[in-house]
Amino acid sequence: DGDKDLCAYVVASEALNLAELRSTLQPKLPSYMIPTYVVPLDQFPLTPNGKIDRKALPAPETRLEGGTKYVAPRTELE
Repeated sequence: DGDKDLCAYVVASEALNLAELRSTLQPKLPSYMIPTYVVPLDQFPLTPNGKIDRKALPAPETRLEGGTKYVAPRTELE
């Protein structure tokens, strides 16, 4: 939709509960740093040099619910 969102790619040994993930992150991070999307992976795709291949990462689909909608700053008029 043209907006930029924060996406987390996660390799976890157990299934992720997105509601628990959000509630765990909220006291530790400012709201703008909580990812909008979480993509669980079995392993990160790597380049031949052993670095994460960002171009091979899948597109985000699972949205963390409960986030606040971005509101642009505005000046109060009196």
